[in-house]
Amino acid sequence: MNKYATDTHSFSRPNEVAITHLDLDLTVDFESRTLTGTALYQLERTEGQKLVLDVRDLEIIRVKDAENDSVLGHQVIKGDKHGDALEIELAENTQSVQISYRTSPKAAALLWIEPAQTLDGKAPGYRSRTVRRYASRMVHAYRCQMD
Repeated sequence: MNKYATDTHSFSRPNEVAITHLDLDLTVDFESRTLTGTALYQLERTEGQKLVLDVRDLEIIRVKDAENDSVLGHQVIKGDKHGDALEIELAENTQSVQISYRTSPKAAALLWIEPAQTLDGKAPGYRSRTVRRYASRMVHAYRCQMD
């Protein structure tokens, strides 16, 4: 019996390799309308040698084993209109993976807000569009404004 339910809207295979914890470090660039950062995933491995994640509108900069800094092979596999699959080859002992990435300025899951649209009218902002079709493709990017 599977521990995790199958999500028909996702490429992930959590019953093979699941994520148990995420540390996210992002830098917001309002001028270029991008987020750049790293996601550090702690894994629960049962039978899989590949971690498969949902992605959309991302440039993958680097993927590495977080414990020993070795680079992990990866590829983005074209999906459908809702996103693609990021497939990461895991080493035998890999228990955590760090992914460095940058969003596209046209990332569908991000809504960029002009200063005139914000409460103070001076600072820009952004919000994540976490409707179902985007939410599984992106970790929530919380609304923020520059100081």
